[in-house]
Amino acid sequence: MPNHPIMFLFSVNNRTHAFTLTSNTLGQNPVPSNVGSSCNSDFLIIPCVSSQSRNCVDRICGGTLSVDSTTNEAVLTSNVKPFRISFHSNNVESPNDMGNRGFCIEYVQQPCTNNLVQYVNGNNNF
Repeated sequence: MPNHPIMFLFSVNNRTHAFTLTSNTLGQNPVPSNVGSSCNSDFLIIPCVSSQSRNCVDRICGGTLSVDSTTNEAVLTSNVKPFRISFHSNNVESPNDMGNRGFCIEYVQQPCTNNLVQYVNGNNNF
């Protein structure tokens, strides 16, 4: 069997505020995601997680599951082996940290195909 990268796809459901770790999520408007060093209190660690529009990051926080600092949820991938997800939390709840529900992630290991391997290597001509 060739040594293909392992692909993991993440997405959230359509529930309001289904992924909320930091910031004020009590309002009606979606809260954008933050990534990297902007996440310093409560954050999800997925090594080298990325989307189609951004290089890999290591931390995700905020109110949207995305690596693009946006309110648009995204399908995320990681091909790091062994695959591990970690969560970091501390006792800091700043005044802007309200209404957070946490998260529930279901992930699926996708079979590696030539198309996925080509995309991982930077060629998105399927």
